[in-house]
Amino acid sequence: MSFDKLDTPADAKKLQKFQRKVAFVSAGGTFLDGFDLTIIAVAMPLILKNWDVTAGEQSMIVASAIVGSFIGASWLGNLTDKFGRKAMYIVDLLAFVVFAALSAFSTGVWQLVIFRFLLGVGIGADYPISATLVSEFSSTKSRGKSGTFLGMMWFVGAVVAYISGILMLPMGDNAWRYMILLGAVFAIIIFIFRLGLPESPRWLVSKGREKEAENIMYELTGHRTVIEPDTEKKYPLRYLFSSTLFKRTFFVCGFWFCYAIAYYGISMYTPTLLSAFTKGSLQETYLASSVVSVLGLIGALIGSNLVDNWGRRPLIITSFSGLTIGLLLLALNPHPTLAFFSDSVQCGCFVRQYGWRYLEFRLSD
Repeated sequence: MSFDKLDTPADAKKLQKFQRKVAFVSAGGTFLDGFDLTIIAVAMPLILKNWDVTAGEQSMIVASAIVGSFIGASWLGNLTDKFGRKAMYIVDLLAFVVFAALSAFSTGVWQLVIFRFLLGVGIGADYPISATLVSEFSSTKSRGKSGTFLGMMWFVGAVVAYISGILMLPMGDNAWRYMILLGAVFAIIIFIFRLGLPESPRWLVSKGREKEAENIMYELTGHRTVIEPDTEKKYPLRYLFSSTLFKRTFFVCGFWFCYAIAYYGISMYTPTLLSAFTKGSLQETYLASSVVSVLGLIGALIGSNLVDNWGRRPLIITSFSGLTIGLLLLALNPHPTLAFFSDSVQCGCFVRQYGWRYLEFRLSD
């Protein structure tokens, strides 16, 4: 079962159109991830202005969605193998809608923490679900670019979050609620588009439903294929930590761990950090923060065009070298300027989705 070889150019064009649709709709989830995780940083100055929030409570509000993401990625992601890609692909979007809306109508700190945590569960689940579906519907030669496109859309979501903050700031004390509620509106739109996607043929074959997989392949490629039952050996999760794969797993997870600390540790507080350079002007703070995200988007665009030609491993090592240098310069400069801060934060940050792609391709060897 492959999406690489088709009978006619017309079949190839039809399939490519569908693959672009899968990539865009899946990237809609990553867009929401970037928006929802960033919008709390945008809203935080207004929340602090209207609520009596301690430093500890502020940290819990910011971190709640990240903690939820960890649980969602490790728990709900596994359910895609049991209930199917499409089912979980749609269900997790409901969490974006419901809990973003509930977060917007929170009346106290603990309500906001709980709803943001549950929103984070949906965010975390969407990472493995969307990435898996894109990978399983992509052809071999375009799989890297399709996957990294998801990472790029995270930065688009972050930029939109800051633009939303600038536009909604004049709405008064409740502006932060409208900012968060906008995430639910975006989620509804993406939810509707996801309803029309088929189930993954690879998952159907893994469940012994070859005929259904053949019908979907015919609809997508325009020709009939006979799909044999799945006889490949199934590996448990612990296989990733076996002597065969431990070095690869450590390589990828190590980069992800460091990236999460470096990026999320700063991005969740970007407006708070930049407020020291803008003399308390929220509009200038949001504008400066959006510039930081735009720089990240530019880096993601560069990375997405290099990943298939240059390779996963060289790209991730080079980008992390830039990230390390940027953060060291920032740490050693006792009096950084706004421009210096922005450039240092984003230096090398176009690595977001590329590390696990390296692991995926090495696993398929």
